[in-house]
Amino acid sequence: MSFDKPVPHEDLIDALYKCKTVPEQMEMLASALSLSQDDVRNRIKFCQTLESLFKPFFSDFQIQIFGSTVNGLGFKGCDIDISFETSAEVKEKNFYLEPPDVPLVSEVIRGKVTPQQLSELPAKEKLLFIHNVLLEYYRDSEEAPIFINAYVPLVRFHHDKFGLKCDLTFKNKVAFSNTKLLYLYNKLDKRVTPLMMTVRYWAKHLEIIGKGLMFNSYTISLMTIFFLQSQKPPILPSAESVLSLCDNFRDDDMNDNSFLSIIEKIPPSKNEQSLDELLKEFFLFYLFFDFTRVICPMTGKAVPREEFFSQSENSRFKEKYNMCSRSYVSSTQCCRTC
Repeated sequence: MSFDKPVPHEDLIDALYKCKTVPEQMEMLASALSLSQDDVRNRIKFCQTLESLFKPFFSDFQIQIFGSTVNGLGFKGCDIDISFETSAEVKEKNFYLEPPDVPLVSEVIRGKVTPQQLSELPAKEKLLFIHNVLLEYYRDSEEAPIFINAYVPLVRFHHDKFGLKCDLTFKNKVAFSNTKLLYLYNKLDKRVTPLMMTVRYWAKHLEIIGKGLMFNSYTISLMTIFFLQSQKPPILPSAESVLSLCDNFRDDDMNDNSFLSIIEKIPPSKNEQSLDELLKEFFLFYLFFDFTRVICPMTGKAVPREEFFSQSENSRFKEKYNMCSRSYVSSTQCCRTC
């Protein structure tokens, strides 16, 4: 099994010079950078090998891919975002006075702790145990897996041969919903993918994304979607209106694609702007944007910062960030300006 590698910038520039127009360049860039179906299949196979690593410890689980790999916007060589899914009822525990008491790997092997008991652990403790399993048995990287106690806890590990970085979370329903909505938006209008990938590549090449608390790829995607929602006439509908058309939007299973039936219910945009016009307008839109407001792709509107920060789940960002964008469902995605 071989894996996709990042496209060298010099090769991309050479190919761009052969295009006659800016729209052609944008479409070529998206085609050259995008993961192929074989690339995605190889990533799924990689996750299946991870499942075999955890089978001795968990009775009923599945590892599912979300994010760039499957939302139609993944660059070759992009990170893999995966979620550990289990059907067992999970106890919620968000506050710890002392480090959690996580079962030892040896205790499970000896039968002192059952797979069912493991499946019922709170999310953070389950991830800590998964981290211990990777430390004990994962051999595909010289760099040790690490547990990151973030707002959404995760285990990060690498695959040296394939040059991959993997982030593993637990039951990441919000991320599943956001992944599906991004994929849906890409299917609604053929201009979405080349515009979004062009802007993201520009931001990545100039190191605007991927540096500490600066922008990340998802934030750029939100900004692009909000821009397209704000055009007259709009190119994309609000996430709110999209979700209202779906009778059963599954946020617990990335393999369920019944949400794509929504496409037939959404009329095509009457906006006829070309890709090069949209690219120019994107930069002008944010050059003159009122950053005392927060963009919200959920409603397709910008809300005052005071209103945004008055909500308890958003107050933690108030002193840290100069610019904020609100995600589709219930999470908040924030970034700092350059």
